[in-house]
Amino acid sequence: SISIDNNLINMLGYDTKRPKPLLNDWIHLTYKEDRTSIIDILQDILDGKKQSYTYDCRRIHKNGSVYWFNDYVEAIYDENGSIIELIGTSKNITNEKLTEEKKYKYYAGLQILIESTFQFLKFQKIDQIYDYAGHILNQKIPNSIIIFSSAFCAEVIF
Repeated sequence: SISIDNNLINMLGYDTKRPKPLLNDWIHLTYKEDRTSIIDILQDILDGKKQSYTYDCRRIHKNGSVYWFNDYVEAIYDENGSIIELIGTSKNITNEKLTEEKKYKYYAGLQILIESTFQFLKFQKIDQIYDYAGHILNQKIPNSIIIFSSAFCAEVIF
């Protein structure tokens, strides 16, 4: 069995009673859709197909929130080439992932507006442009609030 540092479990709001939680505890806290790929990565390392691996995954906090982590795992070998230890790090990258997602949606919205410029030229009133742009942005970027100012600056809020 492979044990992990208590800090990894505590980072997600859990208090462990064991001196060292097992790797299975950490995997169990991983977002369901990410578990298979992590198990495959660890199996490749244990099988000697890879010595180290870096990956991003989601984990569930005790309060139900989902956090993104960037994990690094590496195998340490003895002189016979057998794995004697797995070492790794886990960094909370939730803020970076959220910022990346907002940027993507913002630029996608701008691209849609640019592509719609020729359609805008057909409209004679600014309200028609607002209506058209808002309709297109809501179709392409669901769950967004579109705000237009009288100076025709579009702002997309997520």
